[in-house]
Amino acid sequence: MMISFVDLTKKYKDTIALSNFRAELTEGVYGLLGPNGAGKSTLMNIISGNIKATSGSCLWNGKDITVLGKEFFNLLGYMPQQQNLYHNFTAKQFLWYMAAMKGLKRKQAAEKIDFLLELLHLKEYSHKKLGEFSGGMKQRILIAQSLLNDPQILILDEPTVGLDPMERASIRNFISEISQNKIIIFATHVVSDIENIAKEIIFLKKGKLILKDSPINIIKSMYSKAWRTCVPAKELERIRKNYVVTNVVAKMDGTLCVDIMSDYCPQDYEWTAAEPTLESVYLYLFDEVRNEDISR
Repeated sequence: MMISFVDLTKKYKDTIALSNFRAELTEGVYGLLGPNGAGKSTLMNIISGNIKATSGSCLWNGKDITVLGKEFFNLLGYMPQQQNLYHNFTAKQFLWYMAAMKGLKRKQAAEKIDFLLELLHLKEYSHKKLGEFSGGMKQRILIAQSLLNDPQILILDEPTVGLDPMERASIRNFISEISQNKIIIFATHVVSDIENIAKEIIFLKKGKLILKDSPINIIKSMYSKAWRTCVPAKELERIRKNYVVTNVVAKMDGTLCVDIMSDYCPQDYEWTAAEPTLESVYLYLFDEVRNEDISR
């Protein structure tokens, strides 16, 4: 299975939300990263049919999704970021409602609902009202509804936002487990949530694709840009004005160990090569004060 994007563009009057986006996705998890306004929501809304592209194509196995219509959307699962739940519904009532909206037959829906409640550790809360759910439980019920039709394409918009570390790890591991026979697009601002499970990372900036590769390859490509030094605390502000600071650790002697990303090795202090992380790459790519226009 493959979903392809060919020069996908979306314009809103004078604003270009997505510009000539080209990519091919197959089975696995794809991390979708970028700051607010990068084009992530626009891309997901085009795939899910909520908005139409201004130009370009989104293809499912070589066929335009606008031509496939319902045939394509029946293969799609979507978890929105906003927890717009019916708080007076129980978990089971909500899933029955969503199953009806998706057109599932009663027997199929019953089997799927029981299976997903068990799978996402919600069975004992199936008769509890959603308004009484914790943040993590709400996220899990939203994931459950997105899986009711056993989708081949799963879009997850900030699925771990607001969760505690244990809930985030649980959902992250679950997503990884089901990714073998699905294309999963995982949009997030939490880099650590996808660095170990993503097949590839898609970086969007101001509507443009600036980088798409595996986490390992991305980090390898940035090894010549990561640097570290130790300086008096008073020097930190000056360093921040000149470089992309990615990490600061206070030492017992009162100095600071500072990690930066830079296109070249600075000469102002005794800098040594450091090991970049996916988070430091993110900070480097989306730093607004860099002179280099990486979005070209």
